[in-house]
Amino acid sequence: MKRNRKDPLIPDTPNEADTAVVTSAAPLDGRLKSLVSSVVSRIGTVRSIEYRVDPEVLGGIRIRIGNRVLDTSLKRQLSEIVKSLKSD
Repeated sequence: MKRNRKDPLIPDTPNEADTAVVTSAAPLDGRLKSLVSSVVSRIGTVRSIEYRVDPEVLGGIRIRIGNRVLDTSLKRQLSEIVKSLKSD
């Protein structure tokens, strides 16, 4: 699978796993689950999607398929900012 220029966060290498684990700060509605399902299908082949709620994510989502992770969570973004500020 080649990287789609419109989606730079989607990995180049397809991945196969039984379950995609999607973690968000709050429950996702049907529209967002449909969008996540579309993204998951572009990342790899899965049999099911498991949705989890973790308030520590703060916002955004984290998708894990096997050993691949697509992390757009606010928690990760804030961690990157803190790390960047500490290195300056």
